[in-house]
Amino acid sequence: MNQLFKKAAAFSLSIILFGTSAKAYNLSPISFANFYHIAEEGDLQGLKDVQRRGLNLNSTNQNGDTAVCVAIKRQDYLAYKTLIRAGAKSNPDCTKKIPEYAHKAFLSNYNQKYAAPQTPINWTKSGTALLVGAGVAAGTVALIGVGGGGGGGGGSGGSSNDSGNTQDCSVNKCALGCFENKVCSENEVCDSYNTCGGCESCKVSSSCKQNSCNQGCYTNLTCQPGYTCSKRNKCGGCESCTELSECKKNVCAAGCYTNLTCADGYTCSQKNICGGCDRCTLIDPTNPDISNALHCKNYDRNKNICLACHQYYKIENGRCVDDIPENCKDYNSASNKCTSCIDGYKVSDDGRVCLEDIKDLECNATNYPLTTIPDKSTSYYDTCTDTNKSKRYRIAGCREGYQINTAGTACQIIPDTCTATAYPLSACPDKGICESCTTKGTAITRYKMNKCEEFYEKDTSSTGSPSCKYVGDTQTCPSTVYPLKSSCPKNSECDTCIDKENIEHNRIKNCWINYELNKAGNSCEPISEGSCTNVNYPLAACPKNGACGSCTDGETTRYKLNTCEFGYLKKTDTNECVTPCNTTEFPIQDSCPADAKCDKCTDNKVHFGIKECLNGKNISLDKLSCVNDCNTKEYPSNKCPDNAICGVCSDKSGNHYKVTSCFSGYEQSGNACVVATIEAKDNDIVNDASIELNTSNLSESDKKALKVIKINNKDTYLTLSNYTTELDKLDSNVYNAKTKDADITFQVGEINNVGVNAIGIASLSEQADVINAFTSKKGTITILASGEKDHDYLYGMLATKNGYNSYNATNAYINLDCLLGSNQCTNVIGIGNWYQKTPDGLKIQNASNSFLYNAFGGTGKIRLLSENSFHLFGMYGNNVINAINKGTGTIELVGNARTVAGLYSDNESDLGVVVNAYGSGSTGKIDISFMNPTYADNRIFGILNSNQKGTVANAYGSGATGEINISHNSKNRDIDQIVGIVNGDNAIYGATGKITISALAGAVFGITRGSNAASANSTGEINITIPETENFSTNIFGIAYNRYYGYNGYNAYGSGSKGTISITTTGGYNTIYGLLGDIDNGAEGGIGTINITSEKLVKGSIIGIEGCNNSNGFGSSVNIKVNDQTTGNKGTSSLQSIKGMMSNSPNGVSDPNMKNDGTISISAAHNNFKIIGMDSILANLTNNGKITIEGKRDIFNLETAGMQISGATLKAKNEQNSSIDITIDGITSIQLPWKTEESVKDHSAKAYGMNALNSSSISNRGSITITHNNPNTINLYGMSTSGKGGQATNYESGTITINVTKSSNVDGNIYGMYAEKGASATNFGTIKLTTKSKNNNVYGMYADNATITNKGTIELSVTSTEKAFAMYAVNNSKLELSIDSTIKINDTQITSSADSVTKKDGKEYITLPTTKSAKSSSLQTFYIDKTSQIVNNGTIVSDIDFNANSDGGGKLVLAKGGKIIAPEIKGEITADANITSGGFDKTYSSENAVSGKNDEVKLNSGSALFDAVLKNNDIVMTMKDFDKVVDDKSLAAYLQHNYNAKRNDGLFNQLKTYDTAQNLNSALNQNLGFSLLPNFAQENMNVFRSLSNLVTDTMFSQDLTNERMMVGYDYLGQDRSSKGRVTGYENTANSSYFLADTKLNNRQRFGLGVALTRFNSDYDDDSTRKATFAQALASYMHNFGNHWQYAGVARLGYADGDYKRKAGSTRIEGDTSDILYGLNNELRYNYDFGFMTLEPQVELNAYGYYQRKIKEDDAKTDALLVDGTNNLSVEAGAGLYASKETVYGENGRIKARLGGSYYRELSQPYHSMHARVRDTDGYYLIESTDIFDRNRMVVRADITFSWKALDFYLRGSQFMEDKHTTVINAGVKYNF
Repeated sequence: MNQLFKKAAAFSLSIILFGTSAKAYNLSPISFANFYHIAEEGDLQGLKDVQRRGLNLNSTNQNGDTAVCVAIKRQDYLAYKTLIRAGAKSNPDCTKKIPEYAHKAFLSNYNQKYAAPQTPINWTKSGTALLVGAGVAAGTVALIGVGGGGGGGGGSGGSSNDSGNTQDCSVNKCALGCFENKVCSENEVCDSYNTCGGCESCKVSSSCKQNSCNQGCYTNLTCQPGYTCSKRNKCGGCESCTELSECKKNVCAAGCYTNLTCADGYTCSQKNICGGCDRCTLIDPTNPDISNALHCKNYDRNKNICLACHQYYKIENGRCVDDIPENCKDYNSASNKCTSCIDGYKVSDDGRVCLEDIKDLECNATNYPLTTIPDKSTSYYDTCTDTNKSKRYRIAGCREGYQINTAGTACQIIPDTCTATAYPLSACPDKGICESCTTKGTAITRYKMNKCEEFYEKDTSSTGSPSCKYVGDTQTCPSTVYPLKSSCPKNSECDTCIDKENIEHNRIKNCWINYELNKAGNSCEPISEGSCTNVNYPLAACPKNGACGSCTDGETTRYKLNTCEFGYLKKTDTNECVTPCNTTEFPIQDSCPADAKCDKCTDNKVHFGIKECLNGKNISLDKLSCVNDCNTKEYPSNKCPDNAICGVCSDKSGNHYKVTSCFSGYEQSGNACVVATIEAKDNDIVNDASIELNTSNLSESDKKALKVIKINNKDTYLTLSNYTTELDKLDSNVYNAKTKDADITFQVGEINNVGVNAIGIASLSEQADVINAFTSKKGTITILASGEKDHDYLYGMLATKNGYNSYNATNAYINLDCLLGSNQCTNVIGIGNWYQKTPDGLKIQNASNSFLYNAFGGTGKIRLLSENSFHLFGMYGNNVINAINKGTGTIELVGNARTVAGLYSDNESDLGVVVNAYGSGSTGKIDISFMNPTYADNRIFGILNSNQKGTVANAYGSGATGEINISHNSKNRDIDQIVGIVNGDNAIYGATGKITISALAGAVFGITRGSNAASANSTGEINITIPETENFSTNIFGIAYNRYYGYNGYNAYGSGSKGTISITTTGGYNTIYGLLGDIDNGAEGGIGTINITSEKLVKGSIIGIEGCNNSNGFGSSVNIKVNDQTTGNKGTSSLQSIKGMMSNSPNGVSDPNMKNDGTISISAAHNNFKIIGMDSILANLTNNGKITIEGKRDIFNLETAGMQISGATLKAKNEQNSSIDITIDGITSIQLPWKTEESVKDHSAKAYGMNALNSSSISNRGSITITHNNPNTINLYGMSTSGKGGQATNYESGTITINVTKSSNVDGNIYGMYAEKGASATNFGTIKLTTKSKNNNVYGMYADNATITNKGTIELSVTSTEKAFAMYAVNNSKLELSIDSTIKINDTQITSSADSVTKKDGKEYITLPTTKSAKSSSLQTFYIDKTSQIVNNGTIVSDIDFNANSDGGGKLVLAKGGKIIAPEIKGEITADANITSGGFDKTYSSENAVSGKNDEVKLNSGSALFDAVLKNNDIVMTMKDFDKVVDDKSLAAYLQHNYNAKRNDGLFNQLKTYDTAQNLNSALNQNLGFSLLPNFAQENMNVFRSLSNLVTDTMFSQDLTNERMMVGYDYLGQDRSSKGRVTGYENTANSSYFLADTKLNNRQRFGLGVALTRFNSDYDDDSTRKATFAQALASYMHNFGNHWQYAGVARLGYADGDYKRKAGSTRIEGDTSDILYGLNNELRYNYDFGFMTLEPQVELNAYGYYQRKIKEDDAKTDALLVDGTNNLSVEAGAGLYASKETVYGENGRIKARLGGSYYRELSQPYHSMHARVRDTDGYYLIESTDIFDRNRMVVRADITFSWKALDFYLRGSQFMEDKHTTVINAGVKYNF
């Protein structure tokens, strides 16, 4: 068989590369590259394959180089080795062109690497080919059947040991391992060489004999990078190396990694992770690598990288790729055009842009402002025809290099922003992360570094260009979590983590079945015999979120919990995985502390949280204990005194404080901080005069007075400072106006053509302060920047420690102007610490306790004006305060900058202070006016604190007033973001804060991550006004916090606090939030008010409060008003939304709840919208307050709800004394043109008091009122519920009132309570419906496929309506009556539970008149259709004869305890099955159920298992024998036995509920496995038959060469309709197979193979199954001559699978495992008529299939236990087929085959199964014998397309049975 498998190993790659006649020399570049790739992969067998196909291994490329020469030049040792072993010349002519030293060096290195011969692995090639074929088969199924996965890499990668076989030496005697090649020791040289160049003998070198320490005579290791020599010999040579300690810490430290310096003529071709060069490759100038030159405009030939691409391409990794337009769906690379865009976009005329596809845009001057065609060369445009039939145009987008102007009327050239200032670097620094740009019109790339890579940070000590320094590793895969620094151990399943060095770390998650984790936790070992017991493996299933070990004893699989998934904890005592307790809420372990009452939480431990303390103690600050009252002498204050930093103690009276330190400028006096005196120093630096300086004409004295330092390598002038070169003596305070008024004016330009930096007054000392104006004096600092160069820094005042603009001064003024046009003052700062940069070469840093003040008493003003800056900061530092000590501070910022901030701090300390106005009497004001923005991401902040720490406020302390004003007068959205305060509060501790924003931006925030009025007696006000625009959208937030952090903020918190948020918009494209995040609108006595007014809402939404755990507090309010809406047509569907409160993601919050304790008021004049008071899909809702909704004007598409909730586990409650009021007014009448009952019901205009969707629940204990004053059509719902399990309950105190006031013809339905789609509604309270319209349909309660129950009062007050019903039920609904109900229609009491009851025998009964037909009267008490029923659980009394037959056709059901009392009772009555519920009795009765003459009562049984009769007045239900009702006698006997034995009460209670024998038998068939399980054997047999037939067909159809191999993939699809009680199915099987056979002699052949099948089935009853079959195959063929041939295939295999069986409304899971076996025998005769071939055939086949025991899910009532069965099919068959084959070309064939076969089953293949339900005795039989046909016919047609050795086929088969089965096969085969 060797020749067979040699052929199998020749893969098709060589055919593709070289065909059949590759040239002996000079291959094309592509062919040569492909050939060389085989060699460099080490694929020796691949080289031999292509050699056999005709390739000469010594062929050359276009440069005359053979592959051997290329390998030498590239120093590619593996390719060289593989080529030599394959027989290529080692010394071709081209080696003469290689420098001799380079050739020798290569051979020397090669001999060191590969000289030692390898021990060959003695695999035969035939064995290898068999494994390859089996691998292909298994891999195909894994890919196709399982649904994905990556390709395998099998085969001959690396160095193949296959060639070690001596047969290779016969091909090439000089192959590695075929010749002797000794390795000589250090002091020896080779004495003699063989013809293959191998060394045959060694001798001691003569020089070594003379001196053993001569070079080459002793060991002298060269240590690799990162190692150093640790041991040397007598000659000084290195004998061992050890790793450097610094390299263990950081592998990329200097000297720790390879970094080759390539010699001339070589280039680095491979780099390592540290950026060092690992490999140098010889540059071949005649054959350079230009792979990255395609589409390149500016190409670096030496580095093979592209620097700039041609149009329509962009650079990625040094090469040009398609520049695909944004939002493009399909792109044509050939034409460089987008051919289609994603939804919502359209392709431009040139295919280069996807334009927004705006539809239904009204053709007017606003939307289409142009009347002439825009310039086509610069823009794309849309056109329309207006009402005057005139053409109008709008710019839809701009072409490349252009942008739309501010007016939106033309496209203008985009200015070049790639300047040296913005992008100062010519290359990105090592380890830096940079932004880059290309200067316009050139190929120059510029860079700016934003940050450093992970484990690196900016090196602030370096001068000049920025650089990165290593700061340490971060272990991304901690060993505590991932203990295994290796691959996942065998027999285990792991969680895997890959660290930054690409090293794999693992932790064992599960062991495979019958393996367990060893004690060390690092491997899975087989469990010991007999250990699979309930003691060791106690669980029947793996717990949710658990990772388990498992074992099986052959029948039962058991589990034990090893660990839990991340985020869960293992609870050992109950074997559960539980959610960890919140240790913030429950911080104490083990026990509740002494003197405490605790709440408890249990995970794997017990946790406690103190609820209250006993014995007069209080909860400690750390919440871990109960403590005595604080020592008020030690902690004397109830708040931290002003200007102080405090310690705190907590007790029952609250927090107590003591001063631990004071702000700078203050000193401690007792428990207070008072103003400290700044002591005068002899060396103080003072200016008490007027200084005027100009860089353009500095005098010599000026130059001497000015101090110059370098910042960022630029001159920085210090006008007044304490700078000296002796930095340790910098202790002088610096004053501008100390004893006299003083001013400094500095005009700054360029010096030496470089823009200089300027600082007005500065202190460079951490011990010294700087003051502009001292007590009662006036100090002015003015810096004017001009010129044509950029300035990096302008400071009015720079302080390393403390800085004061005004220190109790009359007037302190800092004025900085930067008017440079297009040039830039990068950083403009009024008062600041060092920002980003400190002086070059000087070790200066900001003091950690530095404080900066604008007005420390007195008056301080900062004014900054800049046309173009990157940063514009009023004050920047660790601690910044605008006004303190009763001072008045003003910060005025005017101009344009990327980032603007009045106050800015990045202090990371918890004690940091950033405040606008601090303390009583202080006033702080920040005014920001933005103009002419030039940046795409402009951001404006009143107060910016970059860390969520410290004290940050607009106003702090009683009597303090802070004000922030931000304005931008533009109707263009040219600012990205505006925020009043970031990470801080508006007003705290009794202060008053006000934020006013009047501007248009992408997003506008009053506050992010903070509160408005944050404590008692504080007043916070946020006012946001957005100017009118219809061209831009804006997101507006009063207060917002990232919803994913669960932050708790407040609009108003604490007694006496008031927080007001007012948002006003006049534009129409806005999304508005009052509060976003877990922010309360009033808490702990605070009053929060949210006012949102929109003059015109065109698009967008308005939400008062959105979060997941929010409260609208007592006395607080949300008020939303939309005054007009001028856009939108009646009947359109693009609804806008207005919501008072709305839930978002709960983010792990347990039981999230949105609560309204205040008022929600919404008023909208709108015609196309949704209005919802409270809305949730993720949190529960509670209304304790008032919700008022008022809709005005046209309401054609109105959808409104007081409360709306959606989610199966969610609840919405309208509590007692709360209210929901909806009023709908209008001025226009719109009538439906299609008026039918259903069209009215489904009409989109709807109003709900409470609406529950998707199985959620709602309840009302308060009042729901809907008033309709509008003449339009609308459906009104008091309460509505939808979805299975959904509930609506109106409790005793609950009232539902709906009033339609218009008497005109108002269409629409009115529902008091509405339930549909399996939901239920119950009324205990009052429903009152009133209408004056004659066109309304009125329903007190309405059920559509639902259940409604009335136990309260329903009152209908109607005029001449079309229909009015107290209760109405259709579509399989249930209407339940109760004695506790009252119904009134037009003040006539129909039923009662009080005054108008009928009393009899001392009991009260409902009085019920005869139900009237809808045809005879429009007023009815009840109506049910023929599919529905009235269920009476109470007592019905009628003074007249009672007829039970409903006009609607439904039935009256008497439930357990239900009664009817009347003079005479007639008609059909059904005894409810619930009379028989509970127990195992044979007779059940309901006493006095029918009282009165009842001769004409026809009593029906509601249970198929019971007969029902009237005995006197009693209903008596007697059980039938099961065999009278159940069709299957085996099952009937089984059920009878278990009922008598009183087993499984749940099963029989369920069976009693089926009303007919048909429904009962249908349920038994499905629930007990009859409909599904018999399919398994028949489906499996069909799969086996199909695959066996396919394999034998393949055996017959292939040429009978000496040896054959066939590998194939087959897709099988079956479709069978239901038969009897067995469900139909559709299934698929994906099979891969491999078969190889060989001649035994001239007549016989024998072969082996494998097959793997992945099977999936979907059943008509909604069950599913999947399985995997693995089989080993053996084949035999015999040629009898005379056209007769025999083929046989034997197989043995195993199958494993699982299924989900539909049983009623549940799914039950089960596992299957099967043994497969079989033998196929087929005899064929082949007669060729020329025009066709005729093939008669006979078959005798056996298919065996042993199905092992099945055990279904224990937890389900109907879970089954099924015994194992052995299914054996023996069938004989005969058939006749005709085929025709057509040849085309040299290698192509098409073959069609048509015919049929008849089969007769000789055995009993489908055996009955013994099954039982859990918790029952005995078994019943699931018969399969008669379900399937013994005789079957099959008609089959197939077509095969062949190309060379590859076959593609399609086959269709129709099995002619009682219930036909259709089978489709499709696949591919390859025949080696």
